[in-house]
Amino acid sequence: MIEAYIDNAGKYAEGQPQGEWLTFPATREAVQSLLARIGVDGMEYQEYLITDYRVGIFGLTGLSENSDIDELNYFASLLNDLSFEEIDRFEAAAIRGNHSGSVKDLINLVYCVN
Repeated sequence: MIEAYIDNAGKYAEGQPQGEWLTFPATREAVQSLLARIGVDGMEYQEYLITDYRVGIFGLTGLSENSDIDELNYFASLLNDLSFEEIDRFEAAAIRGNHSGSVKDLINLVYCVN
């Protein structure tokens, strides 16, 4: 339901974007492998940013370039556990309003609908 294009923030700032799509939820190994491939090595390049999203749920306004991968992963795993009816309620609540300013808000919203 959620895919994010994760870029090496340093390379992006240098005008040499280096990134890849990641589908959530993802294993820790998949995340670490992607970060290694895009050059986020914890030494020279330490930060990532998310430059695009593909989302199968309406109303998700809390996703930003600074979203945390671990939070996105947790959020996506919660979404995967929802029934169709719960997804409908989640979408309605997300579209309606003030509960989707961040990934943390979206996680809280999932708990409210199920």
